[in-house]
Amino acid sequence: MPDVQKHDSTAYDDATSMSVRDDADNYTHVVYDNDTGDIRHMDSKIGGRDYDWGYGDSDQGWSDSGGGVCYIATATTMGDPNALNVLEALRGWRRNVLEQNPLGLMLSNYYRRTAPSLAERLPRHPIVAGSIRRLFVIPASRILKMEQRTKVGQAVQNFVLGTIFVSGLVYGRVLRRVVK
Repeated sequence: MPDVQKHDSTAYDDATSMSVRDDADNYTHVVYDNDTGDIRHMDSKIGGRDYDWGYGDSDQGWSDSGGGVCYIATATTMGDPNALNVLEALRGWRRNVLEQNPLGLMLSNYYRRTAPSLAERLPRHPIVAGSIRRLFVIPASRILKMEQRTKVGQAVQNFVLGTIFVSGLVYGRVLRRVVK
């Protein structure tokens, strides 16, 4: 995986702009609302392809039809040629499964409020970013690739993914206090 070469974060009165670029010229640029954590704009270049993810607001949510940004997964998969597939799968699960019940929606909203501040610090801490990728992002993406043909199989898969998501929230809470 290419190394992150440049990380910029600029805070404005009501929004923060964050950019991450690696030595393979992949980048992600995100502008998010400081109060709500909602994404206002995101664009990326991954594997030579440009993506303009559109705009979101607090009423309509993320407009790329992907269900929101995976801040942490994005920060930990820079330079990975499969990053786009991983991000789309994670967003799809969060939107189509996790956010379909009140507890899941509450957890997802907590993630949206707290993850950006950790994600902008991860490029300065590659060991921590690597641990997050190995403990949470890779296992979740592999589990999502497993096709479940029965309702029991789907329930078990969603339970495991939910456990990974909640464990990631707890790990992130600890890291936000430690990683500066």
